[in-house]
Amino acid sequence: MRRCGALLAGVLVLAPCASSAADAKATAAEVLRAAGVGGGLCVQLGCGDGTLTAELAADGRFIVHALDPDAKAVAAAQRLLHSRGLYGVGWAERYASARLPYAENLVNLIVVTGSGSQVPDEEIRRVLAPRGVACFRRSGTWERVEKPRPAEMGEWPMPRHGPDGNAASGDRLVGPPRRVRWINGPWHESSHMVTAGGRFYHGGLIVRDAFNGLRLWERPISPAPLRLGYTSSGPAGSVVPVLAGDRVFAFTDKQVVALDPAAGRTLQAYPEAGRPVEFLCDRGILVAMARTGLRAVDAASGKLLWRSEGKEIDALISGGDAVFFLEGDVKRGETRSLNCLDRATGRARWRKTDFPWLPRVRRLSHSNGVLICEISTFKDDKRGNAIEALSAADGAFLWERVYEPGVTHYTQARAIQTDGLVWVLLKGKWQGLDPRDGTPKRTCAAGGGHCYPPVGTPRFLFSGEMNFTDLATGKVDANRITKGNCSREMGTMLANGLVYTAPKHCSCWPMLRGYSAMAPAGGAAERLPAVPPPPAVEKGPAFSAIRTPQSTTRNPGDWPSYRSDIWRSASTPSAVPTDLDVLWTARLGGWPKGPLTEDWKFNLHSRGPITPPVIAEGLVVVARP
Repeated sequence: MRRCGALLAGVLVLAPCASSAADAKATAAEVLRAAGVGGGLCVQLGCGDGTLTAELAADGRFIVHALDPDAKAVAAAQRLLHSRGLYGVGWAERYASARLPYAENLVNLIVVTGSGSQVPDEEIRRVLAPRGVACFRRSGTWERVEKPRPAEMGEWPMPRHGPDGNAASGDRLVGPPRRVRWINGPWHESSHMVTAGGRFYHGGLIVRDAFNGLRLWERPISPAPLRLGYTSSGPAGSVVPVLAGDRVFAFTDKQVVALDPAAGRTLQAYPEAGRPVEFLCDRGILVAMARTGLRAVDAASGKLLWRSEGKEIDALISGGDAVFFLEGDVKRGETRSLNCLDRATGRARWRKTDFPWLPRVRRLSHSNGVLICEISTFKDDKRGNAIEALSAADGAFLWERVYEPGVTHYTQARAIQTDGLVWVLLKGKWQGLDPRDGTPKRTCAAGGGHCYPPVGTPRFLFSGEMNFTDLATGKVDANRITKGNCSREMGTMLANGLVYTAPKHCSCWPMLRGYSAMAPAGGAAERLPAVPPPPAVEKGPAFSAIRTPQSTTRNPGDWPSYRSDIWRSASTPSAVPTDLDVLWTARLGGWPKGPLTEDWKFNLHSRGPITPPVIAEGLVVVARP
């Protein structure tokens, strides 16, 4: 079968494949090294005897799913995986269809050998995640191909999307959720999340694959950059990480550092950045904000470019070729100023102190030369909220919009600049304003608000309970499978063609609780038949030994299935002693190795690698990897 670069970009010839079990380890190492994929979901098409499957799964970085139409090969692979204690991290399954059993954009690495070459190119391309890699065994060599990331797919690398504070993603693939892509923990409420480079960052600091949710690595950050509940408060001295280029910028152990996004190791420290409370990175310049001033350093070299001293600095953003921020403690009677500095040199461009509303400004955002000052009460009282629009070039006043935001709790004004307009969320409707003079230009329906601000894309405006307003039609689509998390920055993140939410404590209605990623409706390959086919029944080697297919429990005191019986009664008629004592203990081994095990440990629906026991005919039966 011809493997075409038009389908999967970038071809590289690798070392010859393994010829025996003895060099399977070397082959796996060569494949993983050349693939350049650090972990996640690996699919092997054509498992052979399972030796390569086992080596791909051995260090726990990948969950490996091997598919092969040959029942004997699958059985051999299963035996080998069991014998090495890897079953569960890697597993083999008989599968003969040309359509792979995965959603689109899901798999990080596909290794194709032998019978696996019958799967069409387009099907491999469908299931690979963007920048995922397929390695094909052809004529004794390995060939590497990579799936490009679609240009229409956006990222969300900073708390309000980017350094400009405009909470509008450029993602044109995200849409109303129809499918749950993944759910994971930790399950405590924490609203911080960002994504770039196909990775999802949250907590303090856990990194997952953005498309399938599998854990890639964890790096403790101290203080932990958690943001909790309505107030978005966190541990004293903590700073939310931001992403830029090939670096993760974080503040830990009293210094600003750049981390490798692939593994979490420290690449560089930035002593010149000081001890900030917030920072951003814009086109190679890292701007660190302390309450007493700003420091700008070159993100590549760490060299200090400029510094600006001040008092009670807040609301830092960067847009165009300038940085903007507020200064002055209003509570102490100090004058509040709005400032603009040249981003490259730190030279002052303008400073404003005479706007009567300036002491009430909480946040800034910028887009296309318009600077928006957001006045928010952060209370349930909707009065007193507004946006004020200025010229970013000179700070001249343009227009204002005083309004009651369509937010239920912790009310805040939020301007979203997308589709050529400045959008604000009112009660039950969106209003699009002309960025030059604030004149209303469009009105669209909107869903109900909640305890977090709205966000947008070029195609949709999002608010409330999974309410997507289509900017092309003006219609609202709501799939209330969950809601956004309480946050000042964003309750929902729109990126990678997916909708992300964080854990929440809300009891408004039954909903998804953990970190969740949801996909829009899929294409033809993802559509399930209206009438599902009957389940496939495979007869194992013990089937012929069963005397009758109508099984009976000889001893009513047995516990032959999970929760005891077909009624799931979780009960037994047997008498049990009132005083319990340990009769025997069997140690069945520990946890599998690797970062994926950590998710297993705090999964609320799993109690460990050993299944609940079933008891019948004098035997206790459990399963484990």
